[in-house]
Amino acid sequence: MKKRWIVLAAVTLLAVTVFSTEVLNADEKRATEEYNRGLQLLQKGKYDEAISSFTKALKEGGEGWLWEGVAYVNRGWAYQQKGDYDMAIADFNRALEIDPQFAFAYNNRGLVYAAQKQYTKAIADYDRAIKSEPGFAIAYNNRGLAYTKIGQYDKAVSDFDKAIELGPKFTAAYYNRGLALAAQAKYSKALADYTKAIQLSPKFALAYNVRGLAYWDKGQYDAAITDFTKCIGLKPPLPLIAWAHNNRGVVYHWQGVNTKAASDYSKAIELDPEYRTAYNNRGLLFYEKGEYAKAIADFSKALELDPKYPKAWNNKGRALAKMDRFGEAIECFDKAIKIEPDHTRALVRKGFALEKWGKNEEAQAVYDVALKADEEKYEGSEKAETIYTKALVYARLRDKENCLKTLKRSLEILPRLKDEAKKEELLKQYWNDQDFKAVVD
Repeated sequence: MKKRWIVLAAVTLLAVTVFSTEVLNADEKRATEEYNRGLQLLQKGKYDEAISSFTKALKEGGEGWLWEGVAYVNRGWAYQQKGDYDMAIADFNRALEIDPQFAFAYNNRGLVYAAQKQYTKAIADYDRAIKSEPGFAIAYNNRGLAYTKIGQYDKAVSDFDKAIELGPKFTAAYYNRGLALAAQAKYSKALADYTKAIQLSPKFALAYNVRGLAYWDKGQYDAAITDFTKCIGLKPPLPLIAWAHNNRGVVYHWQGVNTKAASDYSKAIELDPEYRTAYNNRGLLFYEKGEYAKAIADFSKALELDPKYPKAWNNKGRALAKMDRFGEAIECFDKAIKIEPDHTRALVRKGFALEKWGKNEEAQAVYDVALKADEEKYEGSEKAETIYTKALVYARLRDKENCLKTLKRSLEILPRLKDEAKKEELLKQYWNDQDFKAVVD
């Protein structure tokens, strides 16, 4: 899954509560009482009411009121939680006019930029927050998240290291460092971080889910299933339960326990009827059982939910090719490739379909393109998948030496691919070959 990792951002509410108002004048007293009320509303998730209270506090306190900057930051946070990013930024800007060294204002403005996918701006704000407050662990964590989003994993890990150094019990930083490590296929280190996060927060359902994914990538399927089951048992919000059911279904599917896989995929869809990935995965299960019409129905549903889902276009093309509907299949592969030009899986499946259609020269041209894909621009599982697909091309070209050499490279990065290779139709000619068995076993 290209986008499977969910990033957990740290909450940065600046809850500065003032209990004593005895030394304040009447206006300041009313302002401070209203400010404290706003904080209580904010912590309860009542954002509109909180905004109203902070606005009243700012009006009562007036310019120069002691808590003016903090009130702007917390009102900005309320706007941020509502998704009203322009108003949030305006409040953080006002706080920074009052105090140009206000680390929380920089940090929270950075969070807004990150939510808008303006990661360069977000990183610049986290830089300023850290410069103002060198011990600001949350800002290091959040900058690490931004670096993760743009694929700068070494910088991300360095920031999470610093956040953990400053806060040894900073659960989110361990979790987030695990994500950055897993993206680089450093699964053992990622597992250690997820485990630490779980030790610190035993009911951290999301950590169980991603640890299950890391176990799956390592080929430790029983451990993966245990973690997905634990995640489900903790009864987190429905989207996460659906995700865990889908992921457990993938592992059962990988093991060939198809009844349980089908049950989990269907449960994921029941919990989240707009879950495109679960439809796609259930479609693959139907495909492998030879139930191509059912497979196409599920792939089509996934595409109805997201017409720009290249995996579903690729898989629908595979099912159509199995039914000898080659023209329609090629159209599906082309749509996948148009959405994601380096979608090597779609390229090789298109080539195979063209071969079966008797268009060998066109197939060769497609294979040539797949072999030229630049795997070095990817990291982790994406890199492994690209290399693995090249092994499939070499298999179709009857180049056993390069096929097995390339296959071995992909398995070194992503061990679970060995079980896919053992049942991959494009590698069928090698299944009983001793050299092949030596690579996958």
